Amino acid sequence: MLDMRWVVMTFAWSFVSTVSPAAADPCERDWHAGLNMRTDFGARFFRADAGVRLGRLDLIAVLDPLGLRNGDYDLDALVRYESGRHWSIWGGARVSVVPVGRDFQLHDKLLVGVSGLMPPLFDRVRVHAGLELAIHMVAHGAGLPAAWVCVDSIECRRDHFVFSLFSRVEYASAF
Repeated sequence: MLDMRWVVMTFAWSFVSTVSPAAADPCERDWHAGLNMRTDFGARFFRADAGVRLGRLDLIAVLDPLGLRNGDYDLDALVRYESGRHWSIWGGARVSVVPVGRDFQLHDKLLVGVSGLMPPLFDRVRVHAGLELAIHMVAHGAGLPAAWVCVDSIECRRDHFVFSLFSRVEYASAF
């Protein structure tokens, strides 16, 4: 049976691969801030991101401001490299904080992905769309035993290796 997530992922990836925006100047430097949207159920659908681009290298922090009110939130630290005309590869880490009783448990995830720069909407507004793999490495804290990544069964792999689509709409300004 065809899963709806695969249909959405195939459609989005086909769209990303057919666009041809103007290439960003690899010597350009800018700061950017915007909205990060995703299909991953392990993180909030809407989060805020900010970063600085130094040539082909982009350093990005993604924050979950909605999670601060109830204590469960995510923090991503990403490094993105523009590998071609409008494609980039990236990697990073996500720390998820989950309240357990009066304590917190931390979930550490490794992130890898690819993204494409979409055609510009406005002068300083950029849109990125891509595919992400989040690998749940370890859950620890709150007095519970550490739970490491497992590959023993299909259910375990499904929980620890999660593909998702994402989009970032950001405002950028040179510095």
